[in-house]
Amino acid sequence: MKVLVAVPAKRDMLYERARDAVLDMRWEDGSQIDTVFLVDGDDGSRWENLLRKLNQARALALEGGYDALLTVESDIIPPKDALQKLAAVDADVVYGLFVLRFPPYHWNVSTRMRPRGEVHFLSQDREAAREAWGKVIACEGHGQGICLIRRHVLEAIEFRNPKPELRAQDWYWSFDCQRLGFSQMHHLGVVCGHMDGETLLLPDLPIVLTGDEPFHNRLPFGRMARGT
Repeated sequence: MKVLVAVPAKRDMLYERARDAVLDMRWEDGSQIDTVFLVDGDDGSRWENLLRKLNQARALALEGGYDALLTVESDIIPPKDALQKLAAVDADVVYGLFVLRFPPYHWNVSTRMRPRGEVHFLSQDREAAREAWGKVIACEGHGQGICLIRRHVLEAIEFRNPKPELRAQDWYWSFDCQRLGFSQMHHLGVVCGHMDGETLLLPDLPIVLTGDEPFHNRLPFGRMARGT
């Protein structure tokens, strides 16, 4: 399998900690893994840059004959086995797990997404979240924070955001996958950190099991092993 790992980032948001975690990802079956950090052309807003660089990554994957594209946003810290686990899932699109960086800090697992803003996050349902921890489940989206996309999906769908003021390219991506019948799965065993200032947001199993609010932990970087 030939995979392109792409990190879209503004130059001032290419964080060393996240960069090192991406480069530390391992896959030992002899597959070809190439990594590109897309940091040029920083004109416009963060969201305009993200959309442009996602489409740049898509073009590179298609032109380079890659079987799949793994997108990792520049503030996501994946585990070392993230790529191997995501690629093992029999689905068109597979997402890894992290905490969204705004209150109430839901997990990025959308079990329901519909137009006009209707969304249901897995972490809104305690029992379902506990049951799903560490497993692979069907979902209706979310975004490119950490997302493995098979080639035939890239051939059919371009990243788009017809309403830039909504910062919603991930919504339109999810809707396009739904419309074209592509399967979307979420691997809740690929647990990623999400950088937030000097701390790291992390989905947390003990908190899930005890039922405390919220379903995440916020740790200083000094307490986290790199690549966790």
